[in-house]
Amino acid sequence: MKTLLILLFAAATASAIPIQVIYGDAANTGFYDPAPRTALPTNPGTTLGEQRRIAFEFALSRWSTQIAGTIPLKVRAAWSSTPAGPTSITLASASPVNFFKNGVVVSGLPRNNTFYPSALVDQVMGQNLVVNGTSDDISVDCNSYLDEVTTDGYTWDYGLDNSAASGTSFVGVTLHEIGHGLGFISSLNQTTGNYNLSSPSSWDALMTDSSGTFLTTMSAANRVPLTIRTPSTPTARRSGSITKEILPGCTLRPRSFRDPRCTISTRSFIRPLAASMS
Repeated sequence: MKTLLILLFAAATASAIPIQVIYGDAANTGFYDPAPRTALPTNPGTTLGEQRRIAFEFALSRWSTQIAGTIPLKVRAAWSSTPAGPTSITLASASPVNFFKNGVVVSGLPRNNTFYPSALVDQVMGQNLVVNGTSDDISVDCNSYLDEVTTDGYTWDYGLDNSAASGTSFVGVTLHEIGHGLGFISSLNQTTGNYNLSSPSSWDALMTDSSGTFLTTMSAANRVPLTIRTPSTPTARRSGSITKEILPGCTLRPRSFRDPRCTISTRSFIRPLAASMS
C-alpha cells in the first residue's frame, strides 16, 4: 500500500495559486528514499528522498507564484526506473490527468471543440472536478535510474539554483514537466497530422505556421510537414538544460509564447493559464 503525503503551498501573494502534492511512492522508495546524502549549498536535505522533496516542492512553489487562481492544483508525483537508451534517456514525464471540452461535463470554456486540461477548467468552474474517481490535475513520473547508475553520464543535481553543477537539474526538469501538466502540451500526431484527443488541445489552438495560419484550420496532411523534427535533435541533453525539441515551422499566438515543442527556458517563469485561456 502506498504512503501518501499531502502538502499545501500557501499562496505567497494574493494572485498565487495553492498547489497540493500527493506523493505516490511506497515507504523507503522514491520521494521517501532514506539513502544518506550530503546537504547541498542550496538543498539542506540529508537523505535522497528529502532532497527530492525539497527540490520538487521548490519548483512547484515557483509555479505557484507565477499563475493566478483560487482552486488548488493537485499534483500526484512518484518515481520509477527507466534505463538509458543508446543516445538518450527519459528524465521525467508529466501530463494533465483529465481534459474537458464544452458540452462534455462542463460549459463556458473560451473555445468549442477544444480540450482544456483540468488545471485550467477547475479555475473556470470554481471547483475541483472529479472524473473517474479522481480530482488530480497533473501526474508526474520521475526517473530514478539517474540516481541508480551514474557511470553512463546521466545523474540528477538536486540543487535549487538550476545550475546543474553536478548533473541534470531536477528543479529545471520539474519546472518543464509541470508546464506540460498545466496545459503546455499538444495532441497533434506527428505521423498523421490528426489530433490524438479527437479535437485540438487549448495549446494546439494557439499554434500557427510561419504565415500566421492556425494549424487547426489546416488539413491533417498539411499539418504533417510542420511536425517534422530535425534529425540531429537529441531526446535529452546531459547538461543542465532539458529536453530540446524543435518544430521549425510553428509559432504561437500571442507572440510572447513559444511553440510547445521548442526549447523551453526554465530560467524565466511564464503564465500558462493566461496563455492557454487567451
